[in-house]
Amino acid sequence: MTLSDYNPTGIIYHKYAVRYLRELMHANLSPLEEQLVLLHCGMEAARCPMSFAALAELFHLDSAGEAETRYREAIAKTREAIPGSALENWLLSYQMAYHPERDYIPDFAGRPIPVWTGEETAT
Repeated sequence: MTLSDYNPTGIIYHKYAVRYLRELMHANLSPLEEQLVLLHCGMEAARCPMSFAALAELFHLDSAGEAETRYREAIAKTREAIPGSALENWLLSYQMAYHPERDYIPDFAGRPIPVWTGEETAT
C-alpha cells in the first residue's frame, strides 16, 4: 500500500459501519444467528468465509440447507432492524457529508442476500 492508497475517510466510514452493524446484529439476532452470519461472511476467526456445510457441522444442524435458511432469516431480521438504527443514521450522515449529490436509498429489504461459494470459502 502506498501513501496515495491511504484513505482515512474511507477507513473511518468502514470502521463505524461495521461497528454499528455488529451492534445491530447483537441486539436483534440470537447468538446462533449472529455467529452464522459472522462466520459465513468471514468476519470472525480466520477472516475467511465458511461454507454452509461447515457451519452445519460446527453448529450441529441437520444440513447445509438448514444453515443457509437460518443465515437468510438472520440477514432478513438484520435488514428489518436497520431503519431508525445507529447504522442507518451513520450511513445517511456520511452520505450527506461526503456524497450529497447521491440519493439515499434505504430499501435494504429489497436487496439480494449475499452468499459466498467457491474457492474463497473455508471448509
